[in-house]
Amino acid sequence: MNMEEMKSAEQMMTPEQRPASNLREKVLSNNFETPEIATEQQKSDVEKETGDVARILNGYGKPWFLGGGTSLELAQDEITRDHHDSDIVMPYENVADFFDYASGLGYRFSDAEGKDILSKEDLVNSRENAFLHKIDRAKPGSQGFEIIFLRKNDAGEILFGSGDEGLAFPVSLYDNGQKYSAQNGQEVPLQPREIVLLHKIFDGRQKDFHDVKKFLPTLSAEERQRLDAYIEKIGLYFVVNGKETENLDGLMQLVEATTKEVKENFPASKIDEAISRSNERFNTTIGKVFEIASRVSSPENFLIEVKKEFGEDLVAQRKAEFDEVAKFLFGEKKPTREEFGEFAHRAFNIQKYLEEKMKNEALDMQRWEVRNKNEKTTK
Repeated sequence: MNMEEMKSAEQMMTPEQRPASNLREKVLSNNFETPEIATEQQKSDVEKETGDVARILNGYGKPWFLGGGTSLELAQDEITRDHHDSDIVMPYENVADFFDYASGLGYRFSDAEGKDILSKEDLVNSRENAFLHKIDRAKPGSQGFEIIFLRKNDAGEILFGSGDEGLAFPVSLYDNGQKYSAQNGQEVPLQPREIVLLHKIFDGRQKDFHDVKKFLPTLSAEERQRLDAYIEKIGLYFVVNGKETENLDGLMQLVEATTKEVKENFPASKIDEAISRSNERFNTTIGKVFEIASRVSSPENFLIEVKKEFGEDLVAQRKAEFDEVAKFLFGEKKPTREEFGEFAHRAFNIQKYLEEKMKNEALDMQRWEVRNKNEKTTK
């Protein structure tokens, strides 16, 4: 179909068909597995946060390393996607001292469920990570980041994960690793790239999937040799769409083949069904919102009632959108239910939500499973 035929076909679509067509085109584009490209402001924010975190941790004066996708990108001096927070790794034996240091800078600690960690004893007890949040915004520094604990074995080597995998790394691999110079002059020690990728191979989220595909080919011969040795030592093999492989090159080949298959066969019915379900849920929700606005007298009372109906957490997460909705509903001209429905779809960007949902479903069809050969032989 040429460009003119495509335009003509789109013009003939009903309003219900057009969103499905646009969504299908975006989900199945050549880069549907790639996270959204970072804006210049997001790139600047990542750089600033990295420098702020480095100033805090360099002031602490004990070993630390930047991990996660940010470290992979900074190792190549390039930020391409948004990073929601910094992942910091540090030796577990320093955690108690760090609690006192960070608390003195105005940070509070919480666990993965958001529950406050009120003492260093509580932090030390069997925890793998913690999240830091600024409670004194008047003091300089990043507003929040994650600390991941590096545990060691009796030989002083750094354990991988919980240590159950039987894999450990020499401390020298960390100490002699790559460093990044932030724009504020702070030095940022980076977690070894092959170790970051090993974690991402296990985690398998969308951003991990992207980072493995992007950065695996950039490893040096020594880094790749170490990564292959780690996988062999643990005894991993991978399954993609029912097909097995025991090495990373085979994994990448299977992923690429499955990606092509997904794009060719991803059913339009999935998209149509997702749009229908999402619109039904959203229309029910905005109906409740419109009903609340019809029985209260002010934007302030409206937001109070919305929090009662949908919960404070949801309203806090979408504060900007709910503030915009309140202004629209309580403007000079009262909108009709239909006018509000059209406005709410734009304000909450339902199209983008559906795109992400469909991308994740497509990725699930091509994502690998990580399995252990030892478990396979014992069954």
